[in-house]
Amino acid sequence: MTVSASEDDALGSLRWLVGRPSILRAAGETAIGALWLTLAIVEGFTAMHVVLFVFWFALGFGQGATAVVDRKHRRGRYAGLRAGA
Repeated sequence: MTVSASEDDALGSLRWLVGRPSILRAAGETAIGALWLTLAIVEGFTAMHVVLFVFWFALGFGQGATAVVDRKHRRGRYAGLRAGA
């Protein structure tokens, strides 16, 4: 299966930001974002809570999307995996 040019361009625009992420790391960073959201709800919404929530959640989501595409196309960190592994 080949990657379309538009998908490759979209992935390239994320790759400079996230590098070669793993799915587990992306889940961890998304969880940190969830913790900041929980703190914001419990302590009241402040600008710092919202900014940190958005930062960690966006970083985790971006890394997760990149890692899933890499795993599907066996690139980056997942280059040496067998099909179906």
